[in-house]
Amino acid sequence: MFKTFTAAVLAVSFAGAAMAEERKADGFLKASSAAQVSYINTSLTMAQHLLSKSQGECISKWSKANEPNGYKLILDISQRNPDVHPSAIVVAVIEKECGHLALAQR
Repeated sequence: MFKTFTAAVLAVSFAGAAMAEERKADGFLKASSAAQVSYINTSLTMAQHLLSKSQGECISKWSKANEPNGYKLILDISQRNPDVHPSAIVVAVIEKECGHLALAQR
């Protein structure tokens, strides 16, 4: 379980060169809305390809439903947790929405 979560966090944390210098949510929130959405989209796309097929489909469905509002849930959680890395917030939301993270068996 820890290995799966760690692998997912590491994979998602490499997403978004625009956020490379901002290590916490407070820095992430200073970026433009377009940069925030790009970072989240990249993180979600990476997770879709790393996780099981059913979770990838769940993430895709959740993303399509939440991208139009700029991923408000992730931004709201980021505002309430300014000292947390935005990738950790994305992973937490994915896990809450799609269940325990399980890497795809290849």
